Amino acid sequence: MRFLLLHGFLGAPSTWDLVAPGVAAATLPGHGPTPDMTPASFGASVDAIAATLSEPVVVAGYSMGARLALGLAIAHPRLVRAAVLAGVNPGVDDSVRAARVAWEDAQAATILSHGLPAFVDGWERLPLFASQRGLSGELRASERARRLSHTPAGAAWAMRVLGLGRQPSFWEALATSRVPITFLAGARDHKFAEIAYRASQIAPRSTLHMIPEAGHNLALEAPVELAAAIAAHDALSYEETTP
Repeated sequence: MRFLLLHGFLGAPSTWDLVAPGVAAATLPGHGPTPDMTPASFGASVDAIAATLSEPVVVAGYSMGARLALGLAIAHPRLVRAAVLAGVNPGVDDSVRAARVAWEDAQAATILSHGLPAFVDGWERLPLFASQRGLSGELRASERARRLSHTPAGAAWAMRVLGLGRQPSFWEALATSRVPITFLAGARDHKFAEIAYRASQIAPRSTLHMIPEAGHNLALEAPVELAAAIAAHDALSYEETTP
């Protein structure tokens, strides 16, 4: 395995079809028709992902998957040759953590009480995804199908256990990480573009790519640019480890 591809919340391995066709992608805990809900925490989920790896990989993640990929690079650096992080948030400040946890718990409760289709209706109206309204009907339909392909119990579990509120903050660890990291964000995704810039200033072996005219979901909105970032790290890693 040379690559580990991690999708976002309510995503699926097919999230990566436009980025890396033919490359098998992982299913995050809590996702899929038979979700794994055994990890007890965000950190335990990172460790479970690490346990599937028999060799170092280039890990790429989008949103929730990017946060898990960063957790892998921090907790298990020997298993990560490089990390490509699209729309990542290294963590929230403790002053807002309780409010974030409460929001995520409320979202999980909505999934369980109103069902996944009603939740997805509201999720798709979030300003974070506004840029996707300019995509083709086919792409929007495929993304909605992915979002609806999970169980309510699994989606609620993922919201609670893998949410930003319960993720440890990785900001301090970024400053001492030796893993090469590429941070990517869409230029129209203002909040995450700012976070990516800040993170790139802290991580010593990092690069930053802002994708013009793209929003949050670069796997859907800028797959060519995301694929190029992954390929660049793979080529570099191969050259460094091949005699």
